[in-house]
Amino acid sequence: MKNIRKLLLGLFIFMLVMGNSALAGEETEVKLFGVGSTVVKLEDMSHAIKTGGKKPNEGFVYSPVGIKPNGKANFSMMIKGKGTIILKIEETDARGTFIKETISKPVTLSDKWQTVELLSHLSSNTAQVDALVLTTTKQQSDFLVKRINWTKK
Repeated sequence: MKNIRKLLLGLFIFMLVMGNSALAGEETEVKLFGVGSTVVKLEDMSHAIKTGGKKPNEGFVYSPVGIKPNGKANFSMMIKGKGTIILKIEETDARGTFIKETISKPVTLSDKWQTVELLSHLSSNTAQVDALVLTTTKQQSDFLVKRINWTKK
């Protein structure tokens, strides 16, 4: 009976440790690239974005991997800060030729976390997707993002 308890306790601890490291691994996979902005990854796994304010359409781009064409996909995240942003999904084929883009309505940011998302129907020849968060006008903007997610519906 003692051996079974030890085995179950060991299995429980193993699953607990592996589960946490798997979740931490998923968070570190998100890489954001600035578009006329500075992107800084913070300790709490969120990202701070500071736009330069030199032109409209500054922010960041996220390129999810393992894109599957043809079907619905959802780009979502939690965001807070100042300014007005849009979400944009740009699709290209295997040769890098532009196919189409999907753009959200403008979102006014606040000091409270809010979930924003953009649903898109991917084309049958989509091979690459760039998901962007951009300012709507020439504005200096500071915002935080976390829980960036790309899901196929």
